[in-house]
Amino acid sequence: MERTKKVTIQDVARYANVSVGTIDRVIHNRGKVSPEKRKKVEDAIEKL
Repeated sequence: MERTKKVTIQDVARYANVSVGTIDRVIHNRGKVSPEKRKKVEDAIEKL
């Protein structure tokens, strides 16, 4: 099944219930993010 719409950072943040800044820190591996939030973000990215 092909995606018709690109997933944005805002989409991932909404899905994982975290801030856009948290998504940015996880993606770029900078700053401190708790292991639980990192897992939520990674799972959301995988799902979407």
